[in-house]
Amino acid sequence: MPRKPKQSRSIATVDAIVEAGFICLSRHGLAGTTTNHIAAVAGLSSGSVYEYFSNKEEIFEQMGERFLQDVTQFVSTLKVQLPEMEIPDVIRVLSNGFCTLLMNNDRRYLYFVQYVLLADSREFTELLSRALNDLAVQYLMNHPRYMRIRNLNTMVYIVINAGIYNTLLNLSSDSPPVKFDALVDGFVNIVTYYVDHDLMLQDKNQSNPAA
Repeated sequence: MPRKPKQSRSIATVDAIVEAGFICLSRHGLAGTTTNHIAAVAGLSSGSVYEYFSNKEEIFEQMGERFLQDVTQFVSTLKVQLPEMEIPDVIRVLSNGFCTLLMNNDRRYLYFVQYVLLADSREFTELLSRALNDLAVQYLMNHPRYMRIRNLNTMVYIVINAGIYNTLLNLSSDSPPVKFDALVDGFVNIVTYYVDHDLMLQDKNQSNPAA
């Protein structure tokens, strides 16, 4: 287990190691990154790194915690904003915000997702799915008309997980088949069509119960 720093100097040292870990991962990939690489970029001796981390895997673990904290914070900042929006705007704000998070700081989080999380992404996807599901529940409480959608829980699950997967797949590709904006527009069209069509059929059936 990584040593938890308490003093400000130790915290700064761990931050430098984690920062160097992101840089080295983008340069050398998962297999190519070594503790010596990380120590050199952090401006530390290998021995100093080993005071806090037993190996590079523990550094990657700390990097993962940093990433998940930022993802959770990003989702939390939207809890007030999103319930007032219509579905297309919700999808665009979430997609573009997540894209920005991944691409900031020389794409450090995107490289991390590519090299580390996609190798064992269960923890990440489950945490993000839970956070987005909480947002969905809050949104539905503010838009009760959507509570009528058939198989609502299933559709929310599909929309959230398909959105996560396709966003990561698109941004991770050097030559994606469609641009990211086009991907988001297509996702908006699919979701809004399903919602509008489902509610329209229900209204029609209620107006013509014998049909």
